[in-house]
Amino acid sequence: MRMLSPADIAERTGLSRAAIYRAIEDGDLIASKLRGRIRVEEAELAAWAERSRVKPRTRLSAYEPPIPDRPSPRASSFHREVKALQRTRVA
Repeated sequence: MRMLSPADIAERTGLSRAAIYRAIEDGDLIASKLRGRIRVEEAELAAWAERSRVKPRTRLSAYEPPIPDRPSPRASSFHREVKALQRTRVA
């Protein structure tokens, strides 16, 4: 069983040591503390990478329903009321 330090894991993954410590602190990456030193089993690193795998997005269907048009601001009830008031003043 090979044990890796956070620095070893950071070098292998291209992540910062702080990111590795955060993953351990968050419980995403399981570690042991041996004689005051944090160590992670190599198999646990592989398992963490597998658990963190990104799933591909599903393809959108070929047909996308049209986005409904927004009503123009002039069509709002406020504008209709203002126009009605303007008509009554003119009349």
